Amino acid sequence: MSETLPDGADAVLAQAGLVAPFMATRLAGGMNNQVFQVKSAGRDDVVLKAYFNDADDTRDRLGAEFAFLQFAAQQGVACVPRPLAQDRARHLGVYSFAAGRATQAADVTDDAVAQAIAFLTGLNANRAAVPQLPAASEACLSVDQHLATVERRLVRLRAALGTDDVAQDAAAFLDRDVAPLWSRIQNAVHAQFKALGVDPAQTQAPIVSPSDFGFHNALIADTGAITFLDFEYAGADDPAKLVGDAFHQVKVPIPRHYYTTFRDAVAAWSPAPELERRRTDALLPIYGVKWIVIMLNEFLPIGERRRAFAAHRTDRRAEQLAAARAKFARLAAEIF
Repeated sequence: MSETLPDGADAVLAQAGLVAPFMATRLAGGMNNQVFQVKSAGRDDVVLKAYFNDADDTRDRLGAEFAFLQFAAQQGVACVPRPLAQDRARHLGVYSFAAGRATQAADVTDDAVAQAIAFLTGLNANRAAVPQLPAASEACLSVDQHLATVERRLVRLRAALGTDDVAQDAAAFLDRDVAPLWSRIQNAVHAQFKALGVDPAQTQAPIVSPSDFGFHNALIADTGAITFLDFEYAGADDPAKLVGDAFHQVKVPIPRHYYTTFRDAVAAWSPAPELERRRTDALLPIYGVKWIVIMLNEFLPIGERRRAFAAHRTDRRAEQLAAARAKFARLAAEIF
């Protein structure tokens, strides 16, 4: 039985070259959006995405993803979906369909990491083209910006916590555990950049970043070929942020023994690779704290609205708090 498509879907699908009637299947996965596989006689399957839109979330998710995929196509990068059509007013995008299954931890092999590095390198092969893209979501181009972004997330989360038992458990975790660790990390970052002779307000030349990059946003085919997905936050950003997010995201972790290879590949795009490697190492713990906070987005009102839109209605706060505690323990052990 075909799923009911969002308002305006017929028009944007026709813009992409499909002809009614359409057969639509709701796809699992997207935590912020409604995603459908759509069939039309005589045409390849496509993906229709209906993007979350909320007065309290001003991110242009559709605009960022569509522009990024257009840019990738211009650079000859083929391991991503092709952008086919968009309806900006209704927040709808149509993309080529990629076959494959969601990647799992066991899929993160030498070959998979090599494919990821080749993808990122292809995006950044033409450095003169980087300014074509707008800034990524929460782009950070200086040490001060990196620190301020995570601090802002922490303050927002702490202020949003309610008074029920699980929310108060989360508040105690932030106050007793995360806040002291965050203070120590900030002090260490300032000391390391002082030793490097880098002004914390000094800006960094941006790269093209998929943002929220990792194997949690990828499909793997039977051949082992990987298609990378989900570029709602993509744009011009700091190379250290790309690496920090990639190695601290928790759904399909990249084993830490790949860190040096991955970091060095990204640093190679810099005019000062050695400084970029040291800069990335110094900023890495910041992203551990950021991902602890991201794991607790279940406690934010806007997070609840996104889940409702994407049909993820289960209250996962206690589960996410337990996962955040485990992430905190690993981070603290790595740093100190």
